[in-house]
Amino acid sequence: MIKDKTLAFLDFKLSERQLLVLELAISIVFVSLPLLVQLPFRDNLYVSWEGAYRMSIGQLPYQDFGIPVGPGMWLMPAIFFKLFGPYMISLVKAQAFLNLLSIISLRTILKAFNVKPEVILVSVLLFCLSYVMINFWPWYNQSVFIFQLIGTALLLSGLFTEGKTKRVLFIVLSAFFIVLSIFTKQDGGAMALFNAGLLLLVYCILQKRVLPIILFGASFAGFLALAIVPFLDNEIGYWFNYGQPPHYSRVSLLDLLNDWFLDSKWLKFFFLSALLLMFLHYRKAASTGFWNYLRENIHETLFNVFILGLLFQAGVIQVTSFSPPEGNYYFYTFGVAFLLHRLSLTQETSRIWIVGAGVMVIMIWWSDNYWKYTSKVFSKILSEGKDRKVEVSKYTWAEVDEDAAKYPLQLQHTWIASEFTAIKDMKLPPATLDGIRNLKKLDVWKKKDIRVLNMSELTFLAYEFGYTPEHSSRHPLWYHKHVGIFDREIQYLCEQIDKGTYDVVIFEPIPYLRDYFANEVQACAQQKYKMVMRFPAPKVDTKSSIEVYVKGE
Repeated sequence: MIKDKTLAFLDFKLSERQLLVLELAISIVFVSLPLLVQLPFRDNLYVSWEGAYRMSIGQLPYQDFGIPVGPGMWLMPAIFFKLFGPYMISLVKAQAFLNLLSIISLRTILKAFNVKPEVILVSVLLFCLSYVMINFWPWYNQSVFIFQLIGTALLLSGLFTEGKTKRVLFIVLSAFFIVLSIFTKQDGGAMALFNAGLLLLVYCILQKRVLPIILFGASFAGFLALAIVPFLDNEIGYWFNYGQPPHYSRVSLLDLLNDWFLDSKWLKFFFLSALLLMFLHYRKAASTGFWNYLRENIHETLFNVFILGLLFQAGVIQVTSFSPPEGNYYFYTFGVAFLLHRLSLTQETSRIWIVGAGVMVIMIWWSDNYWKYTSKVFSKILSEGKDRKVEVSKYTWAEVDEDAAKYPLQLQHTWIASEFTAIKDMKLPPATLDGIRNLKKLDVWKKKDIRVLNMSELTFLAYEFGYTPEHSSRHPLWYHKHVGIFDREIQYLCEQIDKGTYDVVIFEPIPYLRDYFANEVQACAQQKYKMVMRFPAPKVDTKSSIEVYVKGE
């Protein structure tokens, strides 16, 4: 009897509603996780914060600050700054919202391709583990893909909906998000346009319809004009990087081939697997009228087009958008979703034991991200009563000196929570926090309408110390040489320093990065201003520092 009940339970099929509830629970957990933990200060946060802060106080891109990309990444953070205040935690909230939209879009896309609910569940879990969990903060290399997902989901909804009004609305909105992706990051946006256009072209040819592609094209052109024309007098043609001087193109065929043949093992696995499955599938269909088969199975056809386009995109993005290196990890989700979808066409996959096995496999496969947080708990349990110092293993054979004063790195577990409003409860090196406290005591901050050139990661000082960031069409948002600032801007800033325009200049030298904060400006400040403070930067290394210069009397 017990055996019969066990077999009956294992044979139980999960309903679509039950699977949806599980998806919702998984999504809420992973989207909310960053809001529940204390996060350390990390690289590039200063760019995310400053762009959002400038836009939240009314400054406009190209008009008030120059950027080599579009303003797309900062739109949602700026809105969240307005709603919750210009705090680092507001950036986390904005990204949590974007992550939720990305999960909804993922689900919408898979449903449009008639993927079964149990495959969608496993795919959502993998997406959360491999992509959502590592994207706590807004950054253009992931924001561009989120906007692409939203645009693709809207496009597919428009192509497959019955109502004419909904179809028009969805396709128009799709064009908006594809334009937004282009004005978030050029390479990802170009791939978003390429893949959306490919889906549209195949659909219109097979269905013998021309209106969807005309509607999308007209909407795209209209939104593109709205994004460009208002800023033509503000040198958008100079700032926005499409490979023109002083910018340079990041697309190199040799680099693409190197990454493909020297690495990209999983990309090649999914790509070759998809091609093999398509060949085997269409070989049977070829004898029964190939084009009719493609037309009658339009959902399947578009899924094939989509997966090949996305894998090609991931191969390009890993070269052109290499920071962070996990920026193209979304291909794992869609690669697995495609393979499981093919399996589900011939096998019954909704039984609870199959779904459970799929979840366990994904959890074991992508264990590294969550193990970083749970390993400490297991370490306490499994090491209780043991002296790890007398054991010899991979993790104990070498002595580790955790004296932060002697160790060449600022050990992150020694960082402490900040009391400053903009970065409240965020963990920073104690010496950095002491430096900010001492900086705030300087008499120079008592001056009305103080002008500050802040070329450091401490951009949040604008809110904390109450000054307005420098703004003009000649002023860059960030100061990475040959990326966000060029020779013309360096000369301009040095001229302003020579004139004594700024009351305070804050500069961050990073010795191991080549001209990251344009060292020529540091040299200008050293000639004309007096350095009154120097303290460690909010980084793991101890070589980077924050230098504070004030104008002499």
